[in-house]
Amino acid sequence: MPTPEGATGEKLYKLLKVQILFEDVKDRIEDLDRNVDGAQRNLAALREMSAVVRDSLLVRINDQLMVTTKRVDRVFLSNEKSSTSLSILQYMVAGIVAFAVLDRLIGQWSIADTVLEGIADQVWWSPAFFLFPSSLG
Repeated sequence: MPTPEGATGEKLYKLLKVQILFEDVKDRIEDLDRNVDGAQRNLAALREMSAVVRDSLLVRINDQLMVTTKRVDRVFLSNEKSSTSLSILQYMVAGIVAFAVLDRLIGQWSIADTVLEGIADQVWWSPAFFLFPSSLG
């Protein structure tokens, strides 16, 4: 740093200790520069650490998603089996009800009765006889 010209300038320069203050300010600037460099390194390290944590969380989330998907698939398959069983059960109940209704309508009637044999043949060989029950299902 250049010294001022003139006696008063030099006297003021020495009185205020400008050279010492200038050196102190330079040292502080170097310290601040080092602090900024250290903070930047710390920030980079924190970014790397957060990336590691983020990746591990993504792996855990992906694993949990796979487990949940497998569980949902198992529930879906179980539901499908239950639906099939329910359909079979519905057909069985429909058959039981149909036989019960026929038993109530016909009662003890037998084809062996020759008087009703003609009526039985007309009903049995009639297409409408099979159309009505098949349209219910």
